[in-house]
Amino acid sequence: MKKFINKKYFTLSILLSCLSGLELPFGTWSYSEIFSLITEKNIPNTIRMVAVITIAQILLVIIKYLNTRVLNRNIACFNQNVREFLMKSNFIEISENNVSKQISFLSNDLNLIEENYLKQLFQLISMIVTIVGTSIVAVGNSFLLTLVFISFAIFSSIIPKFFSKKTAQQSNNWSTSTGTYITFMSDFLKNIRTVLNYNALDTFIKKGQKIITQSTENKRLRDNTIAKSNFWVNIFVYSFDFLPIGIGIIMVIKGMLTLASFVAVQYSSTWIINSFYSINSCRNQMSSAKPMIDKLLSFKP
Repeated sequence: MKKFINKKYFTLSILLSCLSGLELPFGTWSYSEIFSLITEKNIPNTIRMVAVITIAQILLVIIKYLNTRVLNRNIACFNQNVREFLMKSNFIEISENNVSKQISFLSNDLNLIEENYLKQLFQLISMIVTIVGTSIVAVGNSFLLTLVFISFAIFSSIIPKFFSKKTAQQSNNWSTSTGTYITFMSDFLKNIRTVLNYNALDTFIKKGQKIITQSTENKRLRDNTIAKSNFWVNIFVYSFDFLPIGIGIIMVIKGMLTLASFVAVQYSSTWIINSFYSINSCRNQMSSAKPMIDKLLSFKP
């Protein structure tokens, strides 16, 4: 994949993705800071903090916008480099019957790589930075309570490993069946007059129905596997969602923790858990693109 990537823009995207990942840690800190300001009852300090938080939020919005722009540039460079490479590779050494399959690869598989791999890769980087940043905020307020919250979140990240292989296989099946469908439709439309002249329309419709059924079924199975993985993650996460919150409330009641610190940990941990969920979704999407990437890398100059 390295040969298809513009190193300058790729590096810049990594940097901006990391900075974008700080949005939630900053939001967590600023939210908990509200309770500290209320406790202090210091109006000048409140005005200063509100000004600082407002300026920082505007900067984060600008960074997020720049991150999207640079990501779009990365995808454009990837598109340019891949398509130029394919024109110079053994991708073009095909028989006339396989033209539609190669066109399917250009229109479907490459798009899947862009959406399910490249975009998810930078999203994954942002989520990792988010987890690290919010963890620092949470640990700074209470290590023990943060450990309780994080312990529940870590277990949820293991679940997608049981589905990744099956997701990749079903994505490959869907890609193959989609190529078959496009080949069939291309041949069918090219020869439609001949089909009608020989009264063979019913035969082609029956054949087409089988191919369409296979293609849509493979896509349904792939999407169901991804949904099943996300379902079990959700079941685990939300079944135990209030258990660590209950522990935190007890710690506040017993005077082991201030209310502001509890809010910081609870709010941070909520985003940490959501970030783990987002990482799981990213990994599922990236697994679905792996067969297409393997196919792309199989072509030689």
